[in-house]
Amino acid sequence: MNPSQEGTVLRESRVVTVRQKIKIIGTLVFLLLIAVLGWYGWYWIKNSQNQPLAQNELAGELPLDLTLKGFLYFEGFLPEIGMNTFALNLESGTIEEVTSTGNNWGFAEIDQSHALISQGQKGGSIDDETQIAVMDFASDTYLNLPTPKGYYKQDMYYFQSNNTDALVYSARTKPVAGNESYFDSTAWEIVIGVPETQTFTSIPASFSPVYVADRNEIVFVNSDSVSAYNLITKETYAIDTTFSNFEADTEVALSPDRTKMILTVPSVNSIFVFDIVSDSTEEKLKVALQGIIKVDGRYFSNPSISPDGRFYATYAFNENAESANPLIEIRTFDNKEVITAYPVEAIDYKSIKLNAWIPFLISDTAKSHAHEGSSESHQ
Repeated sequence: MNPSQEGTVLRESRVVTVRQKIKIIGTLVFLLLIAVLGWYGWYWIKNSQNQPLAQNELAGELPLDLTLKGFLYFEGFLPEIGMNTFALNLESGTIEEVTSTGNNWGFAEIDQSHALISQGQKGGSIDDETQIAVMDFASDTYLNLPTPKGYYKQDMYYFQSNNTDALVYSARTKPVAGNESYFDSTAWEIVIGVPETQTFTSIPASFSPVYVADRNEIVFVNSDSVSAYNLITKETYAIDTTFSNFEADTEVALSPDRTKMILTVPSVNSIFVFDIVSDSTEEKLKVALQGIIKVDGRYFSNPSISPDGRFYATYAFNENAESANPLIEIRTFDNKEVITAYPVEAIDYKSIKLNAWIPFLISDTAKSHAHEGSSESHQ
């Protein structure tokens, strides 16, 4: 091979190598672009579009028997009589008045003739300090329970602790002032205690407690998570729902058999349905998302589960006040469709709050539970 031939070969070899490099670099850039777009697409589907995918999971068969039983208790404001508790008869669809004080801001059953009620003090306004009382419907009396200072006391539960009457509820630590949000999570607390001994424990920046008898736990919500507080060990742990940043209008409910958990989050127009996948009393509660119901522009709140655990109710209304369409909606856990809806347009729709779904009617027969008519009172 002479020098000139060798040089020609070297020059041709150099040209081929550059082209190959260009092709390799182009291929790598293309593959990297595909990888980035693929990752972004996966991330977008997993996080931003999880709700439509989850909704598809709530498309199971409806049960053959859709018979609803019991009474769904809720509070609401009527201009002529004030704030009272009503009971929706789920068999007849009729609504019955339960209290008539015009100053009743909460309701929780104790037995077939007793219930906890929450009332504004002084002028009877919700902006006044709130008192919890035991109402005896059989004898037309009520007994104020001494509880720590608080406002808007709600989500009440009565239970027995060491054979002593105890209760748990959520309350704001202060009334709403100025432009402050009523649902500011830092302004709420959960109170647990025994009024007779004046022994109380508070969980700050928490709300929507649910008493779980067999586990001796209080399940509740705070801004970061759904959590549980053990009444025996005094320990708190988070229940992993993968969601956070909750405001104080977020509420939780557990089915009586503790196989399902409902979470209503009005700020994102959604109902979250969870399966409880671990309920051993020796283990922490664990849940798995079954599906999400989301309706843009519609608020869902106050989840309440039927005594037989087959259905759940939520209160819903539209953001647009001119077409609010306030309804108490009933669903099954495996399907997102509303099986029955009850209109409540006669009552101020923004004041309505579902309190309890129980088998029996607790009725205020005398209709005279005013403060001046009480036979017992602890101030």
